[in-house]
Amino acid sequence: MSDMFEILVVDDIAGFRFALTEALTPLGCKVVSAPNVATALQCYAEQSFDLIISDYSMPGGTGMDLLREVRRIERRQPFILMSADLPRGVAREAQLHGACVFEKHDAMERVPEAFAAGSGDPLYELFCAPHQPALVLEAARG
Repeated sequence: MSDMFEILVVDDIAGFRFALTEALTPLGCKVVSAPNVATALQCYAEQSFDLIISDYSMPGGTGMDLLREVRRIERRQPFILMSADLPRGVAREAQLHGACVFEKHDAMERVPEAFAAGSGDPLYELFCAPHQPALVLEAARG
């Protein structure tokens, strides 16, 4: 990993991709964005990333489809799956695949916070810290 974190942001909403890029770039991150799973897989084939952040619900494929394909290629790739509302069982499956699951509005706040914290390892803050903010969305639903 170089000093600059390389992050792939995948979301069909251009405004969200732009906002996350604008929040992370001043913190020393190089952000590549993709509007869908097919474009994300093309980007992933062309370069490596320190982190992938993907929305769940997108036309032409879901963030879970992307996660499964990434895991087929690289089992240890840090991956955040985010959504305002996940279908039942998706958060659990994503976590079994080693992904961190965020509500979408939390991802916009907490991902830049982890990179701004100055802890030296924002990926630790996101995936391993005791106060890790991952949220299993269906846990509240029973």
